[in-house]
Amino acid sequence: MRFAAINHLEDLIRGGQTLAEALRHTALMPWPDEHGDVYAVRTIEDWWYAYHNRGIDSLVTKLRADRVSGE
Repeated sequence: MRFAAINHLEDLIRGGQTLAEALRHTALMPWPDEHGDVYAVRTIEDWWYAYHNRGIDSLVTKLRADRVSGE
């Protein structure tokens, strides 16, 4: 789902929108489909920079440390 949002964002930028415009547009849409969740501009921006700095693995949700131990 995060990758789909980033892919959409990149399509908007390739289409001529600035990053700020593309982020605002992407934040208005539910993800992954019309029944999905809407995310804040800042959240999508964090995904964008994580993806561009660390690759696709950075978009995978990690388990919380306090949930890993099975407590």
